[in-house]
Amino acid sequence: MNQKIIIDGYNMIHQVPILASELTRDLENARAVLVERLRAYLSDKKVHVTVVFDGTGLRLPHPTFPETLNLMVRFSKPPQSADDVIKKLIDDTQHKKSLLVVSADNSIVMHAHSAGAKSVTPIDFSEIMTKKPVADDFTNKFDCQLTPKEIAKWMELFGEDES
Repeated sequence: MNQKIIIDGYNMIHQVPILASELTRDLENARAVLVERLRAYLSDKKVHVTVVFDGTGLRLPHPTFPETLNLMVRFSKPPQSADDVIKKLIDDTQHKKSLLVVSADNSIVMHAHSAGAKSVTPIDFSEIMTKKPVADDFTNKFDCQLTPKEIAKWMELFGEDES
């Protein structure tokens, strides 16, 4: 079962400095930057992410983002708030132990925990997204540099390839 992540979109934009700095241009740009960062993060992951934005006050139709197999962008429809949509998504998730909720909103975090899901703050999730992958155990164990003495010994034992 693949992990599911639900992100409180505006909460993340306002909490993460690199995203908050995009707000100086406009909110639409900040949303686009968040979605692009998520696409980059998901390029090699088997994770499904739903980002929820509050649709209150937005012009209709809402901005659209192309959906992929592992990324969905949703806007709440008044009178629902993004918080209402996120809580419903949490409730509707079958395997809550594989659910991660990204928000710093106390009511969402408490709802996630009471349902059996995990949560992280937007700052912590941003660090996870930008973390460089660590080399795998095989590479760590066997990727080493041979000294000239070791190379000479190997050449003595096995000789040169004459093909």
